[in-house]
Amino acid sequence: ADSRLDALEGINANSRLNTLESVNAGGRLGVLENNVNSRIHIADNETIESALNRAMAVDFATVVLKPKRYYVTEPISIDISKIKLDGNGAILDFSKANDNISCIQLYGGKSSPYYQNGNYIKELEIAGKGGTYGQVAIEFISNNSNTAASHVNLEKLNIHDFNVGIKYTSYCYLIRHIGVDIFSCGTCVLMPSGGTDYGENILFLGCCLYNSGLAIHNQNPNGSFRFTNCSVD
Repeated sequence: ADSRLDALEGINANSRLNTLESVNAGGRLGVLENNVNSRIHIADNETIESALNRAMAVDFATVVLKPKRYYVTEPISIDISKIKLDGNGAILDFSKANDNISCIQLYGGKSSPYYQNGNYIKELEIAGKGGTYGQVAIEFISNNSNTAASHVNLEKLNIHDFNVGIKYTSYCYLIRHIGVDIFSCGTCVLMPSGGTDYGENILFLGCCLYNSGLAIHNQNPNGSFRFTNCSVD
């Protein structure tokens, strides 16, 4: 009983090991378990907005959609500093939404964008009502550099039938697109002029921009789109 092994096996409730195992929700480990890796699975009859609201009540969460078509009639706003969106093969269909709207609006708000590198939107099809109707599929929107919608990843997306596929505005930079297809749009990717602190290293890896009026439109003299192993057709 006095051996080192027995001492470890019989460690009491005041030990470091038991303290970690029994840590409460106010402890550091409890916060990590309860919040950081939470996965919010959308319910059968739940709206995407409702699932996002549930996720916002948690410090950090991944919203997981069902692999089906969702008809969405209002813009969706996502705080990319707090929420990851796993499309899980879902289709977000905005064909019944109004013209001249940004259908998915990505913004930052929780903390510095330096901590957002692991955040993403992935495995999703986003469909609009047609290239001439004024809709933007995804727009990055930020008010200041401290809460920028930056340092994030868009992965395995199909975006089609919008006036603009993706739009990049103020305080949007260091965005990585991996395996993203954009087609049947007026303009696939647009970086307009007149913004503040935006456009640094907008990177595309293995993406396809095709069958659209214009593939790439950069009006920002200080911004850059960078393409590696991509197809523009």
